[in-house]
Amino acid sequence: FFEQVDQQIAAFQSITSQHPIDGLRWQLIHVFQVTEAQAQTLRGLGVGVDLELERYLDRLERGGGPFFRLLVDSGIDIGVGNDGSNFAPNNPWLMMFYMTTGVSVTGEPNNADQTLSRMEALRLFTSGSASISFDEDRLGTFEVGKYADLAVLSADFRKVTDANLR
Repeated sequence: FFEQVDQQIAAFQSITSQHPIDGLRWQLIHVFQVTEAQAQTLRGLGVGVDLELERYLDRLERGGGPFFRLLVDSGIDIGVGNDGSNFAPNNPWLMMFYMTTGVSVTGEPNNADQTLSRMEALRLFTSGSASISFDEDRLGTFEVGKYADLAVLSADFRKVTDANLR
């Protein structure tokens, strides 16, 4: 994984040496893992990441999930993808469960040291993804003039148990 990110960073550095890309919101998509140095280099280049959450469905030996905590703490622009793994879109509540507990579908903690708060996870799905897709003027936050999806929940997602979140 890290070698692929290094190759992509080298491509971004080559391009930016002739045509600056900061401010253009270039991004790596389907990101699983990066090092702290890679995250800082991406941030310096103005390159964001779109995290893919299919690792919720994976076994531990596949290397764990995205480095959520490291990336959020790096200050890099982040959106969250939920585009279907292999057969259908993933339920966002399952993905929030994974992002906040690090526990995969197998019940194993394969990403426990990279967890986020529930509000951080929600922000990555909403305003983070809107920014990555250049839609922050229309989507991502509840503001007059913006489009919004509405979900009526049976309980406060910030307070339910992890099992109920899932």
